[in-house]
Amino acid sequence: MQIYITRDGQQLGPYTLEQINSGASLGSFTSADLAWIEGWVDWQPLSKVPGFVSSMPPMPSESSSGGRPSLGEYSDAEIRVIASNQKAIMWLILGSFVAFFIPYAPIITGILSLIFVYQLARAVRSSFAWVYAVLALIPFVGLIALLIINSQATQTLKRRGIRVGLMGADQSDLANLNSREPLIKALFSKSG
Repeated sequence: MQIYITRDGQQLGPYTLEQINSGASLGSFTSADLAWIEGWVDWQPLSKVPGFVSSMPPMPSESSSGGRPSLGEYSDAEIRVIASNQKAIMWLILGSFVAFFIPYAPIITGILSLIFVYQLARAVRSSFAWVYAVLALIPFVGLIALLIINSQATQTLKRRGIRVGLMGADQSDLANLNSREPLIKALFSKSG
């Protein structure tokens, strides 16, 4: 049986049942992930696949977490991207205060804010990424957009157990992320 998984609008697979169960034991798949096997009309929760065994409880739904992604949905690489973009946002917030006193500096910080706010909003999977980016161009309002998206990034990082200080994520916590991704990729590259 070949199993396909969909995540973030991307189709993954095919995987064997053994690969899916191994991935579930590592936390790569949850019973709430959407799956498709031959003969099914629509995508269904992975828990409906015959023979699927989950050693982890299902992840909370988006509605139970206020529309924010749940803890297990971010890979180590995604957490590093969030931390990196958040650090840029922290410098932009600091730079925004200084820029008000330097001619043309608000234009430069506005353009940089547009880029980094959009990247960070996408990284934390905000459905308002473009709104935040456009708001970042407006003086004073842009600072509020920076603060809001920075707050979302901080919450995401803290839910993963990463300490966040004045200038972003603690680098030692990022270095100690338990990266299982190379193991998972190696496991799934051995299709049986």
